[in-house]
Amino acid sequence: MEHNEYIKIAEVGEEMWWFRALHRNMLMLIDRYLENRNGRLLDDGCGAGGFLRKFIMAHPSRSVYGIDIEPRAISVAATRSAAHLAVSSANQLPFGDSSFAACISADIVYHCAAQPKDVIAEAHRCLQPGGILVIGSPAYEWMFSAHDDRVAGVRRYTRKSLSDPLIEAGFRIEYATYWNTLLFPLMVVRRKIMLPPDGESDLKFMPVPVELLFNIIMGVESLLLGALMAAGLPLPFGGSVLVVARRL
Repeated sequence: MEHNEYIKIAEVGEEMWWFRALHRNMLMLIDRYLENRNGRLLDDGCGAGGFLRKFIMAHPSRSVYGIDIEPRAISVAATRSAAHLAVSSANQLPFGDSSFAACISADIVYHCAAQPKDVIAEAHRCLQPGGILVIGSPAYEWMFSAHDDRVAGVRRYTRKSLSDPLIEAGFRIEYATYWNTLLFPLMVVRRKIMLPPDGESDLKFMPVPVELLFNIIMGVESLLLGALMAAGLPLPFGGSVLVVARRL
């Protein structure tokens, strides 16, 4: 990933509408599907630590760990949370077997440095039996754009293409859904039609009224996702995909 993209993530990683929605949805999935309420959590590819900070605030009694392959990201994360941090690759985790009750892997299998089968196998190894992996990625190969190039993204997934390797690795799929559904038409226009002239990524704040509107829309979508999840139903399409998988 380009250096300035790490700086952008550090600047917007908790407050930008997209990260707010991602973190809210991941916390909702953990709260619903995590059975071991005292177990440790691993943020596998924690970046600049935005989710780590929010998770610790939501669950201050939990022991939370984070790893990232990029030392600069870990340096920023160390200033933002009290999590246990290490510089490491998601392809080979520095933890013993059955160390965690839950593992978060947000957009890691999407990146060029990841070997998806290794990332999934290592998460499976480090999870306790019954532990959950919440894994996400940008959706649809046809949505590749300059944004993906800037953030070193090389793989996009559907619900099926992300779920299948999890099943092969010994997980049971608890829930699989798309998200960023309500704003997906605008995303298509931005990425495929009205292209930014300099090929910049989308890691930036929108004008304040737009940021506020997007936050409201994504808040409504999270409420809808929660209701659908309770009924075992997914959002049918969207800019990203989230899967909850349980280690057997």
